[in-house]
Amino acid sequence: MLSEENSSDISLPNSPTPLSLSMGLTDRIPGELHDRIIDHLHDDRPTLLICSTVCHTWMRASRYHLFSSLEIHRKITSALCSLLRAPHSTIGKYVRDLSVRAGSSLDPNEYLGELLPSVYVLLITASYSVRIQDFLSWTRVYANQLVELVLYSINLISKSCSDFVDGLREFKVLRHVAIVWGPAFPLSEPKGPGTEGQNVAPLPPIRSIILTGYSINLVWWLLAGGARITRLELKFPSFGTLDSSNNPRLCCDVGEYLRAVGTSLQELDLHRQYSKTIDLTTNTNLRALWFHDIRMSLGEWVTFALAQITSPYLHTITLHISSDDFQGQRAQINSFDWRTFGSIIRSAPFHLSLRKLQISWLGYFDVADMSRELIQLLTEYVPSTVKCTIADSFSTARFGATSHTRVFERPDSSQR
Repeated sequence: MLSEENSSDISLPNSPTPLSLSMGLTDRIPGELHDRIIDHLHDDRPTLLICSTVCHTWMRASRYHLFSSLEIHRKITSALCSLLRAPHSTIGKYVRDLSVRAGSSLDPNEYLGELLPSVYVLLITASYSVRIQDFLSWTRVYANQLVELVLYSINLISKSCSDFVDGLREFKVLRHVAIVWGPAFPLSEPKGPGTEGQNVAPLPPIRSIILTGYSINLVWWLLAGGARITRLELKFPSFGTLDSSNNPRLCCDVGEYLRAVGTSLQELDLHRQYSKTIDLTTNTNLRALWFHDIRMSLGEWVTFALAQITSPYLHTITLHISSDDFQGQRAQINSFDWRTFGSIIRSAPFHLSLRKLQISWLGYFDVADMSRELIQLLTEYVPSTVKCTIADSFSTARFGATSHTRVFERPDSSQR
């Protein structure tokens, strides 16, 4: 209840004077309650901007969400640097998720560290080759706090995987690593499975990895260092451009990687490009599975993979299906064997644990009619205990703290 001394600060509903909270009233609301209320507005930027002007307490709570992520690129470097270096600037301390597009006119050393001290998710892209020593000088300041590291289209110059792995050992709490179209690491010792006995220094507690291109060789080094990988996505180099002369021991058998990871694996992304070598028989703790690059007329690899699953704990299956088939034609729903798909699910070891089937349409065709037809098929063949969701795309599938949409820059279908 308001006291008489503060009642004059609150306008009546029909008063033309704007409603405002008195300083006394805002001071009496516990800070934890401020934070809890504003946390519910984390994705409502216009409202957060208004809240940030109410008082100092609300400003700090609002800025925590307003400036939680920041992308630095060439066009804003000058203005951003001036803002962060301003005498009374406090924006930098709120940035926790940072993306840096390094280039000839952008030196990451200008920003990483003192100006942005709270970063624990870091994505770096570079338009030029970067020496491993330079990369470490950029990121070493976050060695005790960085949880997720994403390198996108950056070519690290190193003689072997060991240079990069030695750098990873400096990060004490690193959990998630993604290298997307990154360095072509030459393969040197350790060469593959069975290297656990190698004298390799301990790695940080890395749990999730996404590796594409020639960087897939890094798997063996992580396993040799004692990493227990729970989330894995591998995308091999295109076989048409595979340079075996530089990487004579590059393993393109995904089954070999999956067998090496073994029972620690709980979440897995699979791609059609290596569908013939999938082996899930040793991954007995698998909980979630994503299938990418699905063409309706070439969907046998999906049922082939599902039939191999020995885990009784699988609860989520996600299918990323192309709405167009080869030669740009609209995909035919019945060209995929949904009857066999449903039969495998009903008889699989995970038939009691499976709770969710998610389908994401990719491509350029209107999928409304296709979705209606697919719902009828799923109702007929998939157990009623499984919740089926069909959408144009999924933007919520996450890798560590990073969404797949962000890592791979997959366009949202609504923006096409």
